[in-house]
Amino acid sequence: MTGTEMATWFNHVWGPNCDDVHRLLILDQTRFHTMQTTRTAIEDTDIDLVLNSVGCTPLAQPTNVS
Repeated sequence: MTGTEMATWFNHVWGPNCDDVHRLLILDQTRFHTMQTTRTAIEDTDIDLVLNSVGCTPLAQPTNVS
């Protein structure tokens, strides 16, 4: 995945926060998660982002590793 593809994913899956519900997204520190295009897409969709520390994905995102 690239930063542009990640931005497209945010626009189609997350979309704008029309209902003003607090949303949290936890991501690992893969290169495309920390790219400027991804960060801009996150800011545009009003998502609170948490980046896992390296090696903590199995603890914070168990569904990603099972």
